[in-house]
Amino acid sequence: MRELILVRHGEPTHVRDGLTGGWTDSALTELGRVQAAATGGRLAEMFAQRPFAFYSSDLRRARETAEIISEHVGIPALLESGLREFNNGEAANKTLAETEGMVTTPPEAREAALDWAPYPGSETWRTMTARVGECLDTIAREAASTALIVSHGGSGQAVITWWLGLTDLVGERAIAFDLDLCSITHLTLNRWEERTITKLNDMAHLAGIGP
Repeated sequence: MRELILVRHGEPTHVRDGLTGGWTDSALTELGRVQAAATGGRLAEMFAQRPFAFYSSDLRRARETAEIISEHVGIPALLESGLREFNNGEAANKTLAETEGMVTTPPEAREAALDWAPYPGSETWRTMTARVGECLDTIAREAASTALIVSHGGSGQAVITWWLGLTDLVGERAIAFDLDLCSITHLTLNRWEERTITKLNDMAHLAGIGP
């Protein structure tokens, strides 16, 4: 795979409704649907008859984003549970107030925090990163040239660290990437076969959209 285009889903209802994120299976708000349509229009311009493979997290907010994008780019997305957001265990589908007493105490050391499960039954950041990486290994074998992926904020960061080969360094360095709702991140191999970030968190296509 020589090119990966990563999209974060549009605005979800769980934020509006005061629910946790993670595996809470929230839908898109009306604004989220407008964001997704604008993103689909931009992606149609970017691909312009070029072939690509299309994948999406199967959580509803990502799936609905991918469905709207599909209307513009002309192909449906293959749903992959491996691209899901961080699994927040028993906190999924609960309000923020309901989960206040569920959070376990985080470790002080950053490396130890990679193996911290913040909620009963939740993943750790390390296991989430490994899950996303395994899914991307499969996608890389299937998509010889270009892949479009719709994912989430946390798992989207895992996508970028996988692309850059930084997965093993996450525990040693404070690495993070901003990914706003319906942003486009463009990852490519350059002419020297180096893995690059051509654009990170591009939101130009969303200008003028919002409350």
